[in-house]
Amino acid sequence: MLDVLNDAVERAGILLSFTPDRYWRAMARAEGADGAMGELVLRVTESMTAGTWPRLKVCVSDACHWAFYDTSRAGTGKWCSMRVCGNRAKQEAWRDRRRTNE
Repeated sequence: MLDVLNDAVERAGILLSFTPDRYWRAMARAEGADGAMGELVLRVTESMTAGTWPRLKVCVSDACHWAFYDTSRAGTGKWCSMRVCGNRAKQEAWRDRRRTNE
């Protein structure tokens, strides 16, 4: 996996520059798919540095699997949308309980 990431960074031509206010900035110099992949790697790196990476999750619904950012207080979100995937899962669980009790 590290080889894949390192290759993406190299192909994207990641440029690191320092700013006068003692910060740094990174950007992909490549265009097209290589540049887009480089920007994605940079966003992931920023998220990991900021400590927000663990909140990027994949919906547990077998019919969905969309990526989402978990904004729940405890960071325990399971579904991309409570209105759609969460509601469906809870309805299914209710139906299963009801069938078992009959």
